Amino acid sequence: MNSIQFPQAITSLVDQDQYKFTEAYYRWQYHRDAVISYELINRTKGERLAEIFTKEALIEQLNSVRELRFTEPELAFLQGTGMFTKTGRAFIEELRSFQFSEFEVEVRDGQFVVRSTDIFAETIVLSIVNHLRTHSLMRKHGIKLRDILNEAVRVLHTKIPDLLKLPKGSVLEFGTRRRALAEVQALLFEIVFEETNGVIDASSNTGIAMRTGRPNPGTHPHAGYLLEQGIAYPQGDDAIYQSMMKFVDNWSALMLYPSLVWLTDQYGHEAFLEQWTKTRAENSRGYRWDSGPWKEWTDQVIQVNRKLEINLTDRYQGKDLVYSDGLDTKTMLEIYEYASPHVRSILFGWGTNLTNDLGVYAQRYGMKPISIVMKPTHVNGYPVVKLSANPAKVTGGSKVDQERIAHIFRYNRVKHKTVQPLV
Repeated sequence: MNSIQFPQAITSLVDQDQYKFTEAYYRWQYHRDAVISYELINRTKGERLAEIFTKEALIEQLNSVRELRFTEPELAFLQGTGMFTKTGRAFIEELRSFQFSEFEVEVRDGQFVVRSTDIFAETIVLSIVNHLRTHSLMRKHGIKLRDILNEAVRVLHTKIPDLLKLPKGSVLEFGTRRRALAEVQALLFEIVFEETNGVIDASSNTGIAMRTGRPNPGTHPHAGYLLEQGIAYPQGDDAIYQSMMKFVDNWSALMLYPSLVWLTDQYGHEAFLEQWTKTRAENSRGYRWDSGPWKEWTDQVIQVNRKLEINLTDRYQGKDLVYSDGLDTKTMLEIYEYASPHVRSILFGWGTNLTNDLGVYAQRYGMKPISIVMKPTHVNGYPVVKLSANPAKVTGGSKVDQERIAHIFRYNRVKHKTVQPLV
């Protein structure tokens, strides 16, 4: 294929999810010298991305973000979000000089492998890959941007009646990582904010929050567990086992209450919940579901907290449950009906089904969303493994590495259920 020029995918370094900034802050505070290696993984194996757009086009986009810097208004916005504590000002000053290092790009079995040691690479690389894929398919089939936007809006309007059945502020826009295009995400957020009577009033995309003046929510990523796993690696199995709660305790000490919502599925939910204590539960805002069957997870979290004598529905000491894996509006309504009587609040992180549902173009021209991630694979040269409550989401390490981590955390792959689609 000949190299094709595309519009620039990323024009600002705040065009990424809020959690990347808190993740970077955590690393800066506790493991400033750690070297974390991230790698792009396409879990939709049948979609051979290197046959859709060229390596040269991808490198061109990656090089374009290397020219970007955080601007003074962006740094001022980050400082004013309140997501950082007393050392946050010094961290913001560090961002002033941030520049992406060179990306490694290769093609392997029809897929692009992108590697980076920059903590901000994740959502930016994912956005670039989706941008190139969408634009390539648009060119192939003669589809204009206005056509994409019109179809995305049409599809969204079919979902708004369901959204209006949910409480105000209960749905958060989480669509950056798998958006079809930045223009789609921006337009659809504007529409849902205006037309859902406040059901959706916040975006995890920091750039969108900055432009619109809306809240910029986020919880911690899996990468924090992986960072601590890698730091513990040379200290042996017991240190690796303790690393999960070391992250929890460090994060709790550093971050403010809104960020104390815990991902429980790093090694399967049971591994997290068996180490949970009343003190940790009391200090937490809530829990986030991101893999596995949602109903089983809901029951597990409620049972563990009740055993710890936590009043889940109390206005001040109760807990929020956040759901963020593969959601559509029907599933959100089902979850809300099932779980809301038992906890303080139910929240939804709505992503791919909002920002990458292109209706007829998905059906006719192969523009359905794909499942791509960019996860840490090594910390200081040691392999790190994410197991997940959904076995199809396991990433990192060799089979031997994965078996070792599974043994340490008593993770039984057969016990867990593969849930589709992968998002």
